Amino acid sequence: TTNPTALASWSSEVSIGDSAYAITALVAAEDGLLICKPDGIYAYYADGTQENLASGYAQQIHADNYKGAIRWGARTILPLGAGGMLELLGGQLRDISFRLSMPELTQYHGRVVALHGDANFLYALVHDSTNLKYHLFKGELLTIGGETDYRWHHMGAVAYTTGTVVDHATIFLEAVPSGANVHKRVWVG
Repeated sequence: TTNPTALASWSSEVSIGDSAYAITALVAAEDGLLICKPDGIYAYYADGTQENLASGYAQQIHADNYKGAIRWGARTILPLGAGGMLELLGGQLRDISFRLSMPELTQYHGRVVALHGDANFLYALVHDSTNLKYHLFKGELLTIGGETDYRWHHMGAVAYTTGTVVDHATIFLEAVPSGANVHKRVWVG
């Protein structure tokens, strides 16, 4: 719209999903908009149609589902409120939770509270409420033996001694040029 302050420039209201649930994330998709709510991931298309892409996860309703969801290249990465992540690619959801790739390391199975990425790497900040820490991971997609999957590297942890508000945690990636080199920094806060 050329004038967002003009009421005539806006379309009519659209209801998405169950109105009892608040929106936890909005993510641009290749063919529309993803509206994330505790009960589902709703695709809203340019023609006005909508569908719940996560109907198979109906039993996993959580108030924090999909908070911090991001678009990373062609993929949408969606944190789950009770811990874990989903990847949406080509209309297909796949569980990419740390409990699958690191089943014995339960301190990494907490809620993914922040995500950020660049062209090559995806960064995830995981809350470890048992040990009062946030763990930072750097992941990349690698193809080994014909299978493409995420390979995660633990980059470090930030401990806290008093209360924390996980919804206030975030990460930010920046690239700082220095001559012919580019130095990447990951900020955690």
